[in-house]
Amino acid sequence: MQTNQLTDDQTLIELSRLGDDNALNILFSKYYKKLIEETLFMIRDREVSEDIVQDTFIKATSSIREGDLKEGNFFGWLFTVNQNKCMDYFRRIKKRNSTSLFGDEYSISSTSFTSNNDFFKIESKEYIMEALNILPPIYKEIIELRFIVGFTDKEICEMFGKPIRCSTYRSRVFLALNMLREIVKNKQF
Repeated sequence: MQTNQLTDDQTLIELSRLGDDNALNILFSKYYKKLIEETLFMIRDREVSEDIVQDTFIKATSSIREGDLKEGNFFGWLFTVNQNKCMDYFRRIKKRNSTSLFGDEYSISSTSFTSNNDFFKIESKEYIMEALNILPPIYKEIIELRFIVGFTDKEICEMFGKPIRCSTYRSRVFLALNMLREIVKNKQF
């Protein structure tokens, strides 16, 4: 059977692992457009988005060739790698701009959650960052995306693969902020 007739991801991955560059090209062609669209949505810069997707495919190629990829949903794995690359990009931009992590020295700039800003003004940035690392991953990610990276509520709802209801998102933000307050209040770090 010729490689160009294959569409099953696991078969393409196995052929790629064995050195079949055509299978690798088919695999990447299959998902390139989806990843570019998602990355453009997050980054809003074509050139940077293409670089991020290229880095994602470089990591995928390495993982495939080294046999590090587990069986399962290849696109789900690829999508997660790509999202992580986007977050890395935002972190680099944040560092490069050398602005404070929370806007002013101790606050998070947000119009939607102004009542929460008082909390962030009182506590030091270091305490908040240490406390943030204790939060469960889903809550930590929501706080980072909303307050540190600066995505809108709507953008975050759409980012979670299948859009979550805004009420679910808002309740997660509420819970995450309350958890963060409790962690800082009790100095659990």
